[in-house]
Amino acid sequence: MEAFDPIEAAGVSTYTAVVKLDGDWWIGWVEEVPGVNAQERTREGLVVSLKAVLQEALEMNLDEAAASSQPARLHPLAPGSSPPAAAAGRRRRG
Repeated sequence: MEAFDPIEAAGVSTYTAVVKLDGDWWIGWVEEVPGVNAQERTREGLVVSLKAVLQEALEMNLDEAAASSQPARLHPLAPGSSPPAAAAGRRRRG
């Protein structure tokens, strides 16, 4: 048996949960977000777990996005010093 349930997270978007009964366990995952999956003994428990895992994944993605949007730190070079190793390969040689 396979079902598709809408799941709301953070009150903003709707996601699709694929839900299956596999033996004695309910298993499921969220189609739109890789890694969001769970298994529980009841269908209701599975939906609760999927919502919790989805919420955690979305929060983690937001935290990572915020961290990567921080401006790069510029380090002034003292006269006669060399650029950092990563930038050295990008220098124009003439």
